[in-house]
Amino acid sequence: MERQKELCSACLKNELEAGFSSMRNRCVLAQPVVKSNAYYAYTASDKHLRVALGGERGGISLSEIEATRQAITWLTDQIGGRCDFCEDATPNFVWLPGETFDHKWWSFSLKDIVESNPEFSGLSSPCAATAVIEAVETIGLSLDEVWAPRDGTVLMFSGEA
Repeated sequence: MERQKELCSACLKNELEAGFSSMRNRCVLAQPVVKSNAYYAYTASDKHLRVALGGERGGISLSEIEATRQAITWLTDQIGGRCDFCEDATPNFVWLPGETFDHKWWSFSLKDIVESNPEFSGLSSPCAATAVIEAVETIGLSLDEVWAPRDGTVLMFSGEA
């Protein structure tokens, strides 16, 4: 069993930035929101996307998983050539502000988000880590669990540990 460690915001930012920097693929980041104590990283595997859709015990069809995979692809294909925040680095991350999913992680649906023609930003690794930390600090979240991003992560959003 891996030992959990508590991190201050600066250390968590460093951990996230290191994880984000190691990624060669593009990823959708949903703003951490209230009523959550965790921030999870998911790959594009059927197993991970089934969990992300809330169906770890079944009830999620392969067509729902594929629709989520297509939504991730559509969103990440929209990223431009420069980070929307710093305008220096190449973005690998789509930042979805909480407004795009009514700040409710429990009803988070990328398929529905894409159909709503969402507002989002393309972010570089450092700016993505900053955006996550600023969101956590702004709403006063205490994260009990963070699944570190790694190469292959395609989606990160809030949840309840």
